[in-house]
Amino acid sequence: MKIIKNIKLIVIKPANDYRETLCEVYLDGVATQIYVRGEVLEQALYVADNRYLLFTTDNVIFEESLNIYLIEIGRDVLDKLWVGVPYETDSYSGCEILDEYSLRFSFIYKRDWQLLIYQKPAFRVSFYSFLAFLTTFRLKRYLRLKQMPKS
Repeated sequence: MKIIKNIKLIVIKPANDYRETLCEVYLDGVATQIYVRGEVLEQALYVADNRYLLFTTDNVIFEESLNIYLIEIGRDVLDKLWVGVPYETDSYSGCEILDEYSLRFSFIYKRDWQLLIYQKPAFRVSFYSFLAFLTTFRLKRYLRLKQMPKS
């Protein structure tokens, strides 16, 4: 896994009162026909096998949230997560790569999060008590987000 700079987001539909900005992902200046929510690309990482991890925000004052996408060029969005709390603001700290398939970052109340990336979808039924983290319900996931204990 490595941090890259050759991905850009191009706005397709601006944000409105009901939806975040919709953007198309461009890799090396070429449209991928993959669409994600969030106007600001905070960070992009190359994972492996045409897979990329994108961290996006919408730059909304007093209500910032973080979208995390695992995309595969030639396919689409493989998995996505959302981290945020209504009426709270924070900034994405950037990530620390822990190994080939995991990283750590800070967001929302300066909490540390660990993101695990599976090569194949893993069976996961997730129940979270912390309001800052939401996923779409799926039995198999490529991404797993864990809140790290305070040190």
